[in-house]
Amino acid sequence: MTHFSHDNDTNTFIQGVRRWASRIVGSDPIFFVMSMLWGALLIRLEIMRYTHGFATAFDLGSTAQSLYLISHGHWLAFNTFLGKPTLLDIDSYSLYLLAWPFRFLGGISFLLTLQAAILVIFARATYDYILHRVTSRGAARLFGLLALLSPALVGGIMFDFHVDFIVLLGLSIALFSTLRNNRVGFFIGITLALLSKNIAALPIGAWALIELILRPVFSRRTWLITGILSITVFMFDEEVLPKIFGSVGPSHLAIFSQYGNSATAIATNLVGHPAIVAGVIMAHSHYLVEMAGSWGFLPLVSGLYVLPFMALIILNDLSSNPALRSLATQYSVIIVFFGVLAAGQTLSFKSIASKSRMWIGGLIGLAVSIFLLKGLWSTVVVPQIGNNPSAAAEFRMAKRLNRHSNITVWTTNHLGALVYPRTVVGSDAFESIDVLWQQRQHLAPGSPIVLFMPRGDPNLDVNETVWQALTHKYHITNLNAAAISLKGTRTFPTYGPFAYQSASSENAFHPLSPAYLPAILANVTSSQVSNSGWLTASKPGVIAVGLPIALSKGSYRFTFMVKAGARVRGSVVSILAQRTHQILAQQSITRKNTPIVISWHNTHNRWVTSEVHWNGVGTLRYFGLIVKKVGTSS
Repeated sequence: MTHFSHDNDTNTFIQGVRRWASRIVGSDPIFFVMSMLWGALLIRLEIMRYTHGFATAFDLGSTAQSLYLISHGHWLAFNTFLGKPTLLDIDSYSLYLLAWPFRFLGGISFLLTLQAAILVIFARATYDYILHRVTSRGAARLFGLLALLSPALVGGIMFDFHVDFIVLLGLSIALFSTLRNNRVGFFIGITLALLSKNIAALPIGAWALIELILRPVFSRRTWLITGILSITVFMFDEEVLPKIFGSVGPSHLAIFSQYGNSATAIATNLVGHPAIVAGVIMAHSHYLVEMAGSWGFLPLVSGLYVLPFMALIILNDLSSNPALRSLATQYSVIIVFFGVLAAGQTLSFKSIASKSRMWIGGLIGLAVSIFLLKGLWSTVVVPQIGNNPSAAAEFRMAKRLNRHSNITVWTTNHLGALVYPRTVVGSDAFESIDVLWQQRQHLAPGSPIVLFMPRGDPNLDVNETVWQALTHKYHITNLNAAAISLKGTRTFPTYGPFAYQSASSENAFHPLSPAYLPAILANVTSSQVSNSGWLTASKPGVIAVGLPIALSKGSYRFTFMVKAGARVRGSVVSILAQRTHQILAQQSITRKNTPIVISWHNTHNRWVTSEVHWNGVGTLRYFGLIVKKVGTSS
């Protein structure tokens, strides 16, 4: 009897597993396998892009910082990349659902994997929806393939992580639920979408309006609640939330500021000037072709379902930010879902439901998608998945920095995604050192500031900051071929020092413009420029000490840019070993207004510095130093 009971339990378990497997795989194992293989490839490409140094602080890094802080008890998650609470910038409450999986299930890798998984789920929802509309497995498989290959989704996936994909997950859940007449699942999906990004409220509200007019899947009361919920969430994010945090208004309205200074003024001006709106849309007609063409242009003849699809396209068209019209960003992700709804309605029209028209639309969509994906592959994907030894070296240094919790980090945009687990971390794009210092005073008092910089970065702001840090007694804590970190405890103005000036008419002999790079950031190659600023001497002595330069074995040419006064006596330029201060090479300044060149062969890896000595009357100006590697060690 006991044995019989055990067999029953085993059979029940096996049947349960089979039911779940059947639900996951669906009615088409071929499409399931195809989806999983494509999703796995996208995950691989995403992670390669991240590990090869192409992630950014203001998309992946800023989101990761918020998730890190939330999962460690910082509920308001003041995002120092953005300079404001995360909720005020992207209005995404779903980050609170992602925080603990992010912390315990792989961090960045979890986010990138989740994003590709959502694409697979959306493709399955598309398959089921088209099958429901036209009862054709071939059409369902074709349009499911279009969902997998959607250029807007693939482009969004290959550009960091964005909560737009959480909106897409919520909408997919809602679509699954409408097909199964599951009201609870529908509200779970809609709520997830609305709490992920407030812009989703507009098309969801339009979707609810359409269902109120047409015969709804659920009761009209359900869709009325959905519409009211959408309006409530949107108004809360637009009007109430900024006032809670003391902001003057939602930041995303700025991209429509040419039409007015408030939501009401913008809407009024757009409605009152249809010719201007039409002109802007026609000027960006390629965007409409790309978005509609990837569905065979079927959404454009879909009746009422065209409203949410076109509304989002028009909003992106009218914005002043061209990134909203690029398929290599996240801004078109939500539109794709409503394109599926519109295409499905078109396919269900009896007047055009013939197999020939249905297949023509699908094949046009496939051709357009492949054409656009080819462009994305060559311009976005391939350049970002190649081998990058510098990125690997930056990762190693970032790991060392992340072991120290009580530091404030100032870095660059592409390195910000590596050092997100900080209470205070900022980037040169928005936060200067003095602004970051003020945030440190409130959020991480007493923490030293660490500059985490790439070597060889041509950004003048970065180089200015490193120069200022070194003059304010910051010291080098880590250094390798790709990056450097400096640590200190002082604040200083990030911009505007005298150390870097463009060549002017009085020193027109200067061959470099507009500015130089500090040698400490330089990897000396065949054409590397480094510099110690430009200084004017009025008293005899050492007037300029260069920043350290790392040299490998080989032959080098040091070109000192100087401009001497009328009388020069005893002035020399020198190359010295950094640690021992031993003079390795030197040359006297014998002519006025001319570069001084020292050719020198370095016999082993070492650090060197440069000095300019002056002893005379008048003035001697030192403008900088060019270091060129002219030969390798024999």
